[in-house]
Amino acid sequence: MSDLTTVPLATARLALRSVELDDVPTLVELANDLEVARRLSRLPHPYGEADAVRFVTEISRQGAHWKVVERDASMVGIVGLNPPNSGTAELGYWYGRRFWGRGFATEAGRRVVAYALEESGLEALVSGYFADNEASGHVLRKVGFVEQRRSPRRCEALDRDLPHVEMLLIRDGR
Repeated sequence: MSDLTTVPLATARLALRSVELDDVPTLVELANDLEVARRLSRLPHPYGEADAVRFVTEISRQGAHWKVVERDASMVGIVGLNPPNSGTAELGYWYGRRFWGRGFATEAGRRVVAYALEESGLEALVSGYFADNEASGHVLRKVGFVEQRRSPRRCEALDRDLPHVEMLLIRDGR
C-alpha cells in the first residue's frame, strides 16, 4: 500500500513544492515551447493559461506533482508521480529549455525516486522517453531505471506516434 502525496522535498540545490495557481504564468512561460512539448507525450502545444490552470487544479492533485525551484526561487520545471496502480507509479518530468543541461532532472529525479520507493511504499516506478531524447534516457538510467521495451507512443504536441522507450525501476532491485 502506498501513501502518495505532494510533500515538500529538498536537495542540495532544489526545493520541490506543490504547484499553485500563482505558478500559472511561469508554467505557461516554460511549457509553451515546442522543444519542450515534443519531448513529452501528454503536453499540448501551444500551452496556454487554461492548460496551466487545468494542470494546477486537476492533474497535479492526482498522485504527487512538484514544481522544481532553484534555491534562488526560480521555478525550473515539474516532476511528478502519476497515480499508483497496484504499487507502481509513473515518474514524469519536464524542465524549461533554458534550464536543460544543469543536472536538475537527475537531482530532482533521485529525490522523488527515494520518496516514492523509501517513504511512500511503492514497489516500482515506470517512466519512459521518446527515442530521440537520449538526454532523458540518460537521466532515467542515472536514477536507476532500466529499459524494458520499445513501442510507439502518442506525442500530443506533434499529433503523431513516435518511437518510445519504456523504463522500469523496482524497489530493492528485485
